[in-house]
Amino acid sequence: MKANLLHSTDLRYKNLVENIAEVIFEFDTEGNFTYFSPSIYQASGYRADELMGRKVYEMLDLSYDFFRQKIESLVQHKSITNEVLLRTKKNDETWIRYTVNAKFHRKMLVGVIGTLIDITEKKKLEIELFKQEELYRSILTVSPDAIVYCTPQGIISYVSPAVYKIFKYPEDFNFLGHTILDFVTENSKSDVTQNSLRALKGEPEYHVEYEGLSYNGETFWFSSKAALIKDSDNQPESVV
Repeated sequence: MKANLLHSTDLRYKNLVENIAEVIFEFDTEGNFTYFSPSIYQASGYRADELMGRKVYEMLDLSYDFFRQKIESLVQHKSITNEVLLRTKKNDETWIRYTVNAKFHRKMLVGVIGTLIDITEKKKLEIELFKQEELYRSILTVSPDAIVYCTPQGIISYVSPAVYKIFKYPEDFNFLGHTILDFVTENSKSDVTQNSLRALKGEPEYHVEYEGLSYNGETFWFSSKAALIKDSDNQPESVV
């Protein structure tokens, strides 16, 4: 009776492991794979039996020395999570996120068990967003217009290089943490506050003129146009 119960339990766990979306794997202290769940096929194109005995560091294009460093780190921290490129059977590159946990017996490391999941689409999106961000940053850098980002509370979070030139501030000055009110005269502060509130409400953009205050105390007039930027939840994120 007890044997039948144990057999039934083993079958349930086996079915669970073999049908879970995440890939479950094990390898020994020398990096030889000793187990893969069948879902490795969807991530790599390899059947589980094709990977038995293969080296984990070869599959991930890592050096043996780097692998040993990771093993030593695993002994110390017990668990490691990372994102790496996995080369598939078709020689394609797939991004995966893995978590590995150390297996000990009598305080000695005897192996590693872990899970991995394909994050290729997420990683491609991150890379594309990074490229777009770099493009926009380049545009802001070369723009002759002074561009300022503020939080909904009016705190400056970004200024373009042109701001330094127009307001005649030294390059080592840090605008972040200040408010626009710090750089206009008393005569314009009320207008800045009112127009910032309009921008936060999403009212139509229009040009307004303020009296600016340069680094050396000189005053000058400049034209400004504000717009509201919302986050993914359609909430105010910043005013530009």
